[in-house]
Amino acid sequence: QIDRTYLSDRVLNQLSIHLQKRDKHVNLLPKQIIRERMKPIAEDLLDYLPYD
Repeated sequence: QIDRTYLSDRVLNQLSIHLQKRDKHVNLLPKQIIRERMKPIAEDLLDYLPYD
């Protein structure tokens, strides 16, 4: 059983990195705020990912 918190954290990191590359305005936001906004999305995504 993979730790869900760990997984959502990995997803969160990837999303943040992707956003920052794609959208220069995002870089103006503090990383903490980006993470807070992305967290619910990351958790939702986990529900669609198959894992044991």
